[in-house]
Order: sequence, then structure tokens, then C-alpha cells
Amino acid sequence: MNYGYFDNAKREYVITDPRTPMPWANYLGSPAYGAIVTQNAGGYSFVKSGAAGRILRYSFNQFDEPGRYVYLRDDENGDYWSASWRPVEKPLDQYKTITRHGTSYTEIESEYAGIKSQVLYYVPMNATHEVWRVRVTNNSDKVRTISAMSYCELTTESNYEQDLVNLQYTQFITNTTFHGDCIVQHINQFCGVNEKGENWRERVFALAGAPVKSYCGRREKFVGVNRFRNPQAVINGDLGNVLNFNGNPCGALHAQLVLQPGETKTIAFLLMQKAPSVAREVIDRYADTEAVVNAELAELDKAVKGANDAFLDMANIVGGLMIVDDAKPVQDIFLKRYDLSASLKKCREEQAEAELAHADAAYQVKTRTEDGKDASSAQRKADAAPAGSRADGDIADIALVQHHLKAGIANHA
Repeated sequence: MNYGYFDNAKREYVITDPRTPMPWANYLGSPAYGAIVTQNAGGYSFVKSGAAGRILRYSFNQFDEPGRYVYLRDDENGDYWSASWRPVEKPLDQYKTITRHGTSYTEIESEYAGIKSQVLYYVPMNATHEVWRVRVTNNSDKVRTISAMSYCELTTESNYEQDLVNLQYTQFITNTTFHGDCIVQHINQFCGVNEKGENWRERVFALAGAPVKSYCGRREKFVGVNRFRNPQAVINGDLGNVLNFNGNPCGALHAQLVLQPGETKTIAFLLMQKAPSVAREVIDRYADTEAVVNAELAELDKAVKGANDAFLDMANIVGGLMIVDDAKPVQDIFLKRYDLSASLKKCREEQAEAELAHADAAYQVKTRTEDGKDASSAQRKADAAPAGSRADGDIADIALVQHHLKAGIANHA
């Protein structure tokens, strides 16, 4: 079954059928802040460590939940759906969707009942927060009032094991508060705080580009007796303005958009782990949401193209670009990167082995000389050590890489 294809020109993997055998995910961010997102908006976020810095909950199974959900609701008739196929799962003969996993972003574009949505997830350059840019377009011939309701499930502890197995304690140390355009989750709220009452364990989930109509900070109140496919708060059309204390925290914010025929409106949801005073500076930067997001995406695109060009320049230096038959688009994209990376890794391994052999031989020369023994055998061993361990190592490195590159091309031809 065909679930998608590679777009060579845009450097994207495009998923045309969201019903993949397992979740197909993209990795966003940097070592300082990471985000994993699937074609159905599942995934989690973390600061520095996926195990010890987890911000969002996620279950690694075929159910692909929870995630970074954006629900859309027609406030005239009560019909609702999600901007990604899951979790609501509208019939695919009525609901059209496509996901683009790019080098620094994932975008999910969908259309249902005359409403088109484009949700783009990314982590800005040199930043430690993530952005969900949401565009909603009215493709019908009448005015529409659409509610956009976001949802993410916050961990009660940064250590994901403690969050999952020690709920009796971790739920006791967390609560949520609302501050006009954002929900703040506190962990050990009164421990280790500065003069502002902040301990930098706070997580902040904010809305930019529209006022908050309603909010929810507790999972049980958002979901109700249902699951994510039919959350009670979305059914109601109102998030209830409830918060969490000693329960399961979440971030859910509601914006209501009135759209003329053909009109598009843009909002953004922001997620971060920062002291609230620092988070406020970040949130305020997104007042002109569309302009700021476009500038950040342009900066990411420039960085990605620069990195890609530098990588291919290195490939030229060590062995030339690999040309693969047009009938093999997957290889055409990845061989340039994978084979070079593998070759450099192999080169470094052989370099290390050569240096170890040379050091061992030199040590034997020194030992035998000090003992007054014949050093000729050990000296010959040292002289025979691979060139990569001596001054001409750079030439040897290039020769080794060229050798492995050629082998890689042969293997993939």
C-alpha cells in the first residue's frame, strides 16, 4: 500500500494516507529543545533529554496519542473535527488531509466541510520553545464561525518514568494557573523559587493572534468520560475555564474565528518550559503572529539550505556527489547524506585503530630501549603503522572516505 512519497525539490516526505502501519514521526528542534511529531499530530516534547526533560506525555504504540491536537468546531451546527486526521478520524471520503515532514518542520494540511486548515509545527532557530502555527481558511460561500481548540497533555514530572508510575506523588506536586493568554503549569511551586516566585520548572502553553475565549488545565475536565476522539469540552464548544490541582495537567486554549467567504486567519500556540516572566517576553514577540512566524521560517529555511550545501560540498571534497538513477528517489535524497556520514564514521574508526597501533608500537620501542633490548622489531612495527596515524593523515582520510563512498554507491546501485 502506498502511504506517500518523497518530494526531492522541497526535501519533504509527503504522507497522503494518514493510516500508516505505525506512527511516522519527524524530529524537530535541537539538543537544547526537541519535539517529535507524527502525521496525526502525536508525539512529545522535551528539554535536553527525552527521558529526564519530558514536557508532553506520549504513549509509544499504534494508537499515537496524546499529542499536539487542534480541534476545529463549527459553532453553528456543532460539528467538529481535528486538524490532523486523528484523533477524531472523520471519514476520508469527506475529510482530505496531507502531511509534509520537512527538515525543520511538519505541516498538516486538511479540509473538511468547506474549511481548510494548515497546522505547521516547528522549533525556531536557537530557541527553546515550539510553535504551532494554525491557519484556517473559509472555502465555503457563507460566513463561518469556527472554534479552534488546542490540547496538549503535560507531564507531572520531567522524568518520564516518575510521571508514569509515581502518580500518587507527582500529581500532588503540580497545579495549573491561567494568565489571560496562557496556562502555566507549576511543579513544586513553592520550592527553590527566586524573588519572583519562579523555579524554572514551569511549563507555559500560550495563544497568540487571538483572544482566549475559554481554557482548561485539567485532562479529566477536557476529555470527560470519552477519549480524545470525542472530548467533552469540544462537544460542549467551551473548555469550561477549569484548572488542575493534584490531577493530570493539560494545556487547552480556545480561540473563536469568524471567517468571511475566502478569508484566512492565523493564530499560533506556543509551548515552552521557562520561568513565567521569561515566557512572557517570548509570547509578546508573537503579537504580529503571521509576520513573526514567516520570519522564523525563513531563518530556518536559510539555515537548512546552508547546512545542506555545506554537507554536499564536503561530499565533493571527499568523493564527489553520488548520482543515483531517477527511478530511486529515496536513495537520491539519502545516499548523499547517509553514505558520507557512514564513510566518515568508518574513517574515524580506522583512524583510531591506526593511532592505537602506532602508540602501542612506540610504547614497545620505548620499553625495549630502556631494557637494553633490541628495538628493531618494534620500530619496524611502528614504521609500518597506517599513514592515517602520522602527518599525512588527512590524505589517508580522504582516500579512506573515497573508498567507502565508492563501495556505498556500488551497494545501492
